[in-house]
Amino acid sequence: MSASSVHVAGWRRDLRLVARTAVYELRKQLAFRVGFLVREVFRNIGRPLVMIAVFWAIFRQDGVERVGTYRFEELARYMILVAVLQRLMFNERSLDLADQIFNGTLTKYLIMPVRVGRLFVARFVEHVVLQSTIAAALFLVGALVAPKIWPFPERPIAAAQALVLVLGASYAYYQSIYLLQLFAFWLDVVWTLMVMARFIVVFVAGVLVPVTLMPEAAADFFRCLYPYWLVTGPIEIWIGKQSSHDFWIGLCIVAAWILGLHLAISYVWSRGMRRYSGSGM
Repeated sequence: MSASSVHVAGWRRDLRLVARTAVYELRKQLAFRVGFLVREVFRNIGRPLVMIAVFWAIFRQDGVERVGTYRFEELARYMILVAVLQRLMFNERSLDLADQIFNGTLTKYLIMPVRVGRLFVARFVEHVVLQSTIAAALFLVGALVAPKIWPFPERPIAAAQALVLVLGASYAYYQSIYLLQLFAFWLDVVWTLMVMARFIVVFVAGVLVPVTLMPEAAADFFRCLYPYWLVTGPIEIWIGKQSSHDFWIGLCIVAAWILGLHLAISYVWSRGMRRYSGSGM
């Protein structure tokens, strides 16, 4: 058997393993039905509702018809899409790599005939499958209940472009969490770093307010970061405030971040494994 055939066979084996692991993780998530409903169906709804109320209070003031380029109806639709699309943002609690480094159980993965990263990618695949299903269901229910105010995409292609950017930026966020958890080889404050990282990502993404309402210099800088293409960029493409040209710019930015984070993960992993003892750090 040639070297290329062995390589292809290895990738096929890894893909089958990722698929089986993702199915297992999905079954585990669905096991606790009541907790699942409370956690997954109602998650991320409260904050957008609060922000809609805040925007309503602002627009009730005399003479306020727009905030930046947004009317109240547009901001309300923006926050509805935040509640739906933010579900696709990877949940950092789904990755327990740092715990396994701390307690030494990472060793069990090292004796398997597959790279450790392939197994953890299954967590991301399971997240995408589950959250995409829930997001689609919530969007359809909202469209049926309140069609007059619901944020339908400006064009069908705009919806597809927005989803591609969200999923790409979500994977970059998954890589960021993976990278931070690898610092458990050296640090014992990894969870603090993850909380700080999530706060920064949520702010840069535009979960509370669209980034385009921020000062121009800040908005231009944030546009170069992948979190921008997790919320603000995709939503503005969805509602028609940005074009297909912006989609291609965002896709290139997200792809560059994914490549850079992949290289950083490989480097930090190799350095960390040099000092890993397997008996707890």
